[in-house]
Order: sequence, then C-alpha cells, then structure tokens
Amino acid sequence: MKNENIIEINDLKDFVESVRKINDEFQTTWFRGHENSIYTLTPSIFRDPFNCGLEKDFLLHFQSKSIPYLTKDFTAKNDFEWFFLMQHFGMPTRLLDWTTSAITALAFSVFFRDDMSKTGKHFEKDIDIWCLAPLKLNELAKIDETDKIPNITADDQIQTFYKTGSKVPSYPVAIFGPLNNERIVSQKGVFTLYPTSDEVPKLEEDPKANDFLKRIVIKGQDKIYSIKNELSVIGMSETSLFPDLNHLSLELRRELTQK
Repeated sequence: MKNENIIEINDLKDFVESVRKINDEFQTTWFRGHENSIYTLTPSIFRDPFNCGLEKDFLLHFQSKSIPYLTKDFTAKNDFEWFFLMQHFGMPTRLLDWTTSAITALAFSVFFRDDMSKTGKHFEKDIDIWCLAPLKLNELAKIDETDKIPNITADDQIQTFYKTGSKVPSYPVAIFGPLNNERIVSQKGVFTLYPTSDEVPKLEEDPKANDFLKRIVIKGQDKIYSIKNELSVIGMSETSLFPDLNHLSLELRRELTQK
C-alpha cells in the first residue's frame, strides 16, 4: 500500500479526524479492527488448517447436526443464510466481518487484546483499523449494482456468482446479510464475501488495494491503553459489542482490576 494510505494516530481525537477525511474520500466506508497488526484481511476458511475445499462438508455437517440447537422459528432459504449462521457461531466461512461503525472497529481492536503481561500474544503489538470503500470494491468485482451494496439473501446474481464451487468472480464482493442475531445488529455488521478459490490473495496485497483500502495504525502499548480508557469514558465496553453474560464478566473484570 502507498504511504498515504497508511495513517498513524495517537489518540481518539486523531482517530475521529482521520475517519472524517476517509469518509469524505470514500463516501461510504466500512471498518474492521485488528488487535494485532500482523493479522490479514483473510476469511477464516482460507486460514490454516482450513481451505475452501472443506466448505461443502462444513455446510452439510453443520446443517445436519445443528438442528437440535436451533429455535423452532429458524428458517434458511439458501446456503448463504446458513453461512451467516455458521459465521456467527465460529465455523470457517468465506465471509469476512466488517462494521459500518468506526468506533465499533476501534473498540474491537483494543478491548480484546491479550497484552496484560509480556507473555500475552498481543503484548507490544501494534493495532490496525482497516477502512474499506465497499462501492469501489464492488466496481472491481463487476457487480451491476454499483450504486448500492447488494443484500446477498435477495440478490440472485450474487448468489449465482459466489455459490460454492463457482470460479466466476476474481474479487470479493461487499454485501449486507440477514439481521438474524443481536450481535450483527449491535455491531452494525456488514460483510465481504470471497469467491471460491484455491488461491485467494490477501485483500491488502491486491495491486488495486490503494483504490479501496486505507489502514489506520496505532503504535505503542501506552497509546493503546490510553485509547481504551478514552473509549470507556464515552461509554464503549465489551458488552457494547457482545451483549451477553460472558462479555459482561470480561467488562467487570477489566473495570474492577484497573481502578
């Protein structure tokens, strides 16, 4: 990526100003926060030890064995609605999560770091907030509806092009999915769907990445802790991102041990 597409910030004020400028350029911007700057923009099914050839087996086994755990009113009209459910519960898929909320992405990057001791995997690691121009990405993916983001569950063209085994598209596509759980709603979740491929390049390494990606970087443990505290002051917390008891416990542990 070009140097001008990488923006280093020091505090929350810098972050807000950087996002404002990116929004002015991209018009529509999605965000993804990484607790560790070595992480790449790669969906889980393409990360070791998985590969895209396992997708059909993952789907069929999940469909079969998840039935006892589903609510009676659950319905899925196609494989893609199953993929969203699988993504929600940690199964490898071709989906990559983004959010329309810059502050949510920043919170993700700071609240769940393992950095309280030198043995933590994120200790003294930088963090990234990736900024995506979804409409520009979809132009490269040659999606007809370049004036909007398609809803995968209602778009027959996207379903055909990106179905399991299809070799047609060469780019991921930015999509909306079904708002079928409280996390997607609270996190303002949106997605990129990757094509079926044995060789999926990292999105940030694409030759045209400078047209649709920017990277906000926070370097230094002290700056990261400071931004985490600033987010807490304005009301962001673990339960803002994951409204459940597990994350309430994480939030209370952090609050009560840092006083």
